[in-house]
Formats: sequence, C-alpha cells, structure tokens
Amino acid sequence: MSVVLLLSVVIFSCSKEDNTTPENTDVNSELLIVKSTDRASENAFDRFKSVQSEIESKGVPTFPMSRGDFSALYGAAGNPGSLTAKSANMIADQLMVVEEVGFETYILDRTKYSDFAKEAIIKIAAEGYLPELTESEEFASLSEFEQVLLKDINLISKDFSEGLGRSAFTAKTANCTINGQPAPCTATLAVAGAAIGGAICGLPCAVGGGIIGGIIGWFADGGSK
Repeated sequence: MSVVLLLSVVIFSCSKEDNTTPENTDVNSELLIVKSTDRASENAFDRFKSVQSEIESKGVPTFPMSRGDFSALYGAAGNPGSLTAKSANMIADQLMVVEEVGFETYILDRTKYSDFAKEAIIKIAAEGYLPELTESEEFASLSEFEQVLLKDINLISKDFSEGLGRSAFTAKTANCTINGQPAPCTATLAVAGAAIGGAICGLPCAVGGGIIGGIIGWFADGGSK
C-alpha cells in the first residue's frame, strides 16, 4: 500500500469542504501568542505517544471522524492548543500535499512565511534542534509571530528527535527525504504539521499540528503494521 493511500485513511480524514490552502495572515492580525506553548512543545512527543496508544488500543476511527472520536484523541493528546476537528482536517489535507510535492517544495512554494523562516523550518526538519536559531540578526528582524512559531517548531523537533532516537534519522529505510537525504516521516511530518498548524489557525495550533503530522508520519513509516 502506497504512502499516499495510507495518508488517505489515517485518523484525520480529508474534509471535502476544507480544501483551502493555508495562508499566514498573522491570524487576522492577532498573534495569539500563548506563553505556555513552549512547555507544550517540549512534551509534544509524549502527547504524540498518548495519541498513538489510543489508536493502537481502540483502533482507527470510522470516517468521517465523529466529534466524539476527535474529542477522545484530542483529550489523549492533552488538549493541545485550540485545535478543532475542522482545523485538524485542514492540517491533514495539507500534510497529504506535503507528501505529494515534497517537504522542501511545500515549505518554499506553498507557505507565506518569510524566506528566513522557510529556510529555518527546512533546516530544523533536516538537522533537528538548532540551538543557534535565535542568535542571528535575521531571526531578530522577524515578526513576533514567526519568532514564536520557529521556537515552537524547534522544540517540537528536539522532542521528537530525542523520543525517536538519532538512529531514526540515519536509517536507510526512512520513507521521507529532506535535501535528498532519508528522514523519518514521523519527525519530518511533525515539523511540517507544526508549520501548517501555525499558518491555518495560529500559534496555539502548532503543537496540535505537530502531533497530527507525527501520527500521519508514523503511518507512513509503517508504524501501523
């Protein structure tokens, strides 16, 4: 079964009425900065594991996913941010596009972040946590929205990298690629999901988007077998 087909039957099914491409409009000029997002980002992998356990114990929900099923998985994730069933479906739709066009192409061509933010997101996905991220003049010149989003994505990458182990990033069987190199879909799509979540529904959705991306990546990596 192809990765595309796998992505078409994961828990966050595509919503026929939510096929809009995400646009970073500073979330209607409201930054929606939540000071607790750093803490949530630091335990994103634990939240992902809780959702994974919920799926393994209760099975993949029927489609379209009911509000009850979404609420159960959302609760298992520790109620991350302001994610809703609608926004989860939108994030999942875009993650399928990521799989189709490639991670770098999606970030560079289909997001409206600044050039520095786009390159930083790709570098985080490829290399993992970047301790030097906030030290450059380019970072200091970003909007507050992008600064906080990049910090969250960086922490999510760190948490997934530590949770999966560095060996996952060098495995020859890794099903995703970044800059032409093999990469675990679980971590790669967690980064993509966080970036997409921030674009669709603001900073409070970044962690939830990361968890959705991690789950879809887990399926793509063969975690459901």
